Order: sequence, then structure tokens, then C-alpha cells
Amino acid sequence: MRSGQSLVQDGEIILSGLVVSDGDAVWFGDGGGYFCPQMVRDALAQFNGMAVIRLSSEGGDPFPGETIRSIVAQHPGGVQMIVEGLAASAASLLFMGASKRVMSAGSMLMIHDPSTIVFGTEAELLQKAALMGQLADTYAAVYGAAAGITTAKAREVMRAETWFNAEEAIAAGFADEVLPEGAPSVAAAVMTLEAAKASFMKMTGGMVAMTARKTSGVPAGAPEPSAAAGGPPAIMAISKEAVMPDQTPAAVSAATTPVPAVVMAAAPRPEDIVLAERGRQRDIRMMASAFLASGALVQDDVDVLIEDGTSSADAAQRFITRMAATQSPVSRSAATITRDEGDTRRSGVEAALVAQLSRAAPATDMARPYMSMSLVEMAAQINGYKGPLRTAGEKINAFMAGNHTTSDYTGIFENALNKVLLDRYQVHQPTYRAIARKKVFNDFRVHPMVRAGDFPNLVPVGEGGEIKFGTFGEKRETAILGSYATGLRISRQAMINDDLGAISDLVADYGQRVLDFEEGTFYAYMATAALSSDGLAVWLAAATRGFTAAGNLTSAGTAINIASLSLGQAIIRKQVGIDGAKLNLTPMILLVGPDKEVEAKQLVTTITPALAGSVNPFSGQLQVVVSAQVTGNNWYLFADPGMPGGQCFVYGYLNGSESPRLRTEEPFGVQGWAMTLTHDFGLGACDFRGTYKNVGA
Repeated sequence: MRSGQSLVQDGEIILSGLVVSDGDAVWFGDGGGYFCPQMVRDALAQFNGMAVIRLSSEGGDPFPGETIRSIVAQHPGGVQMIVEGLAASAASLLFMGASKRVMSAGSMLMIHDPSTIVFGTEAELLQKAALMGQLADTYAAVYGAAAGITTAKAREVMRAETWFNAEEAIAAGFADEVLPEGAPSVAAAVMTLEAAKASFMKMTGGMVAMTARKTSGVPAGAPEPSAAAGGPPAIMAISKEAVMPDQTPAAVSAATTPVPAVVMAAAPRPEDIVLAERGRQRDIRMMASAFLASGALVQDDVDVLIEDGTSSADAAQRFITRMAATQSPVSRSAATITRDEGDTRRSGVEAALVAQLSRAAPATDMARPYMSMSLVEMAAQINGYKGPLRTAGEKINAFMAGNHTTSDYTGIFENALNKVLLDRYQVHQPTYRAIARKKVFNDFRVHPMVRAGDFPNLVPVGEGGEIKFGTFGEKRETAILGSYATGLRISRQAMINDDLGAISDLVADYGQRVLDFEEGTFYAYMATAALSSDGLAVWLAAATRGFTAAGNLTSAGTAINIASLSLGQAIIRKQVGIDGAKLNLTPMILLVGPDKEVEAKQLVTTITPALAGSVNPFSGQLQVVVSAQVTGNNWYLFADPGMPGGQCFVYGYLNGSESPRLRTEEPFGVQGWAMTLTHDFGLGACDFRGTYKNVGA
């Protein structure tokens, strides 16, 4: 699946192609032609104010369409969404979430009822029909609220499968304005009804390709089975991405020139025949799964129907007849057709791997059937390996069977390792986070930071009510994000020997090592940190910057006592901002190394004095932070990094990737699995006012 970053181009978000769920997005790989809720959520997170989204989509799955609509509607700065070409079906639904809805002059908007394909008993069909009515009414309420019309009126528009050009959509309330000619555009084009039909048919072919991938195990990135215009409709969950009407609807034809009907080719293409045959076999196997599990059918019964060309509808009738013959009238119950058995199995195996690697109880009941399985047995379950697993060679064959970097089991194992790595990484808190403030990096460019005093002071309003405008400080500091990586291997012996303990320890070690890396990197940077605005070190022994009466460094070191702490506290409290305002900062943290740990803790420990003059004013007022990265007798005072002026250092991660990530790089082979561990970590020095350094004695 692509990242949300890939949707952002020239400061705008580009949504082009199919609307798919987060789970289905993995079947499309890193290519284009689709987008999902998580990608949109990540892309919008990069914008604090108004965001511009350019939309060109034939539709797709309405559930993620509604999710995206909600994400767009909740964006704090508002969203201007521009339809360029076509927004049909699920794409028209998400379009309703924009605070400002714009259409290019030649674009079209299509709104219709959701639909589905279902197999089952009379009761199941009636239940599904009721659900479809409920979904349609729910979506009608969304369309109605956006257009300022009643739900009933919106439902009429949906039942008619109505196509609007830009002017008609504005008149109906579904859009706000037409994009001015000459406005910047990524994919603006005049969309005739004929072009819209062709685009819509291409979308249905793309859905067929995705469904074929999911059922046949074709890896992401492989050629599409059939993605051209005219392909058969995909069997999606709740979706009506079918052939559009040949005639322009009344609402459109009244304002436009009639368009001749589209004549579809009578002779099917060879690739469509192959795809249809695959679909027939797939549907028969899916319908037969419940009957096989109950014992009402055996595999030979299913194979005969597949080999003699029986249609899926006839096969369904035969299955029901056979099931009825094997049940008594008293115990007979409706058959349930499970269409997500593969997804359930994959989720169960992943949850079982996480539980075993974490040495914890499984988080979901789906994991329980796999908790007693070895790594090899789980791989065999996922990859469909049917051979014995008695010898080491047979176990290796089970791993080798379809086990490559894009296989299900490799991805499942990688996901499980990442979940365990994240848990281990989040257990401990490195000491540097107590004295630095967290920052979100949206990219790898140098990031400016506003310092204390950059914001102008309040001044009295004039007698005539005029407000005087101040200016922001010119001296800004910067921070930058870096990307780090290393390689690791899980040996063949560990996998075949089912040595989950060793693998778990390996992941735990790497989680701790990443934290150690962050700790060491931060303190190495802190030791020589300088401010980018003046090029001077954070700690100076003289008032070089001109903002304080004394520097914030005592080079003639002293022990940690009340007198030396009082000096450091006074220096921090007297600091002023760029505009000269007194910050009145209070030290909160006493940072020391191992050589000063006992001395520091003794001083801040609360002890009831016998005499009033013996009171320790720092008892309970300072938090002692000890890091082995602080060497010798050096000790530091830091104000609260969350207070204005107290923020001296920042750290952060790439937005959406705030932890280390493992990725499988090579298939299973003689040397095992090769993986890379990557981590994005950034640092910056932003001020000197909230800290004091003493070289100690």
C-alpha cells in the first residue's frame, strides 16, 4: 500500500482512481489508481489550515467512501474539494464531506443507490434487502444534508442513478461553484457522458482484477487480469459499480445534446472468458466451504461441478438440496456462506504469532486455533501446503511453498514482528524526553521553530479603538529529521526449530537498541549543540548574546549544593525573551551523570530540619534525571520544556512513522529471512534561556 505522502503534490492532495478499504489497498501494492481512508487521513494530517483536494474517481467501495467523507468533514482547517473529470458513486459520497465543493467546467457527478450480490436462503435475502434499504436511507441523509434537501428527495435522486454536470450539480445543491477557467489543475478535462461511461467501465475492470488477486493469491504489482473498458462487474461487498445508462437522464438531457446509446461488442474477449471461468470456480469453492465443513459434501462432489462446467447458480441449488437431504426437519438451520475465511485465517495466525512472540494470552479468539501450531504449521496453513511435516526437509518445503516477499505468510510474520517491536519500543522512556519537547516532522526538510519572544507583546488599544500591530522576531531556530537503518537476519535454523523465544528476544533487543541509539544520538548532539540563528553554543560563560546579565555556563565547576543551585536558578529566572519580556522560568529538572547521582538525590530529598535556617528550598522541587550519557561531574538545570522559553531542545519522528519498522527484503532461503530495520529520528536546538550548565567539582 502506498503512503499518504504519495497523495500530496505541490501542496495539494490528489485523489485519483478507485475508492478501496485499507484492507483491500494491500492488493494494489505500490502502484497508483486507488486511494483508501488511511492514505487520506495521513495526507490531511500534513495540513494545519485549509486543504485542497483534487478528486477524479469512478467510485468503489462505499464504506471507505463514507469513512473518507467523515475524515474530510472533520479536518480542522476545512477542505476545498475540486472534481476534475468524474466523481461517481462512492466518490460522490466522499465529495459531500468538503466544506467547499467545486467542479471543473467539464466534470460530472453521479449519485445512485448501493447494491450487492448475495447468496442464501429466503430469510437471508430478505435480511440483506432490508440492510440495503437501510444503507440507502443512511447515504440519502448524507446527500440531503449536503444539498439542503429532504432525505426522501435525495433518495429519489439515488434511485434514478442521476448524472449531473457542474451547473446541474450546483443547481441541485450538491456543489457550490464551477472552477474558474485558467485555475491550476492537475487533471482537469471536459468529461462527456461517453467518456464517463468508458471511465466507469474501466473502474469495474479494476475491481475485477482486485477480486481476482484476493482469491487467487496473485501478488501486488502483477499484471491486471482484466482492467479494460467493458470488463464484467466485480463481486464487491456493498457496491453498485455497474454499467451506466445508455441514455442521458432527464435532468441532464434537458440541458445538453442527446448522446447516442453505447453499443457493446457482442463477442467476449478471451481474457474476459478466462476471468469469468476463474470467477465461476472461485464462487463454487466459496459456496462449498460451509457444506464441506459440515460434512454434507465431500471434495469429489465439488470437483465434479467445477470440471463439468456447472454454473455457480446451479451449483448453489445442488448444494442446498444436498444439505437439506442430510438434515432432519427438527435440526435444520439456514446455511451461512462465509466469504472472508481467508481474511479470518490470516488475522488469526497474525494474532497467534503476536501472542507467542510476546509470551502473552491472545488478544482475540481468532488466534486460539493457531496457538498450538509451530511456525512451519502456520506457514502451511496460510500457503495451502498439503504435504506432510515430519522431517526437516518437509518443513523446509512448507516454507518454500509460495513463501516469498509478497506472500501472505511473509507479510503476516512481518506484521507480527512489527507489533511486538512497537510494544517493546514503547515500554521504556529514554531520559532525554524529560528535557526535550516532541515535534512532528512532515518531511525531511529543515524545519523552522519559533522561539520565546517571537510572538509580539500585547499593547494598549488606542483612544480611537485602533489596534497596533507588532512583528514576529526575526531569529528562528531549525531542526532536521534524519533516516537511519540496519539489517538483521532470522536464520533458517530458528524458523525450522520453531525457536520463537530466540526471535522474541531478538526483536526485544532491537527495540531497546533503538532507544539506546536515540539516547546516545541526543546527548552527543547536545554536547556540541549550537543555535542556527547566531551560530553560538547553547551554553556560554559570558553574556555574548546580550539578552542576559550573565551567561548560562559556570566553567569553574562547583559541587551540587544550595548555593550553586541558587545561582543556576537565578540565571534561568532572569532570562528575557527576544522582545525583552521577563520569562520568569523555574528550573524543574536536575540532569546528572552516574558520578553525581547520589549527590543530586541527597540534596533534593525532603528532610524535616531542626532549625528554620536549615530548610532546603530545593527539597521536592527538582526532579533528578540520571543518564549514563552525561559524563564526569557535569550537571545541568532545565526548565519545563512545555513552557514558553523553557523549550531548549526538540526531538521527533516522521509523521505517521513514530517507531522503528521492520521490512522483509529477501525471500526465505538458505540464510533465512533478511530484514531491514529503519527509523526516522530528528533533533534540533531552539533556545538557551531555559537551561544552565555547571561543569561540576
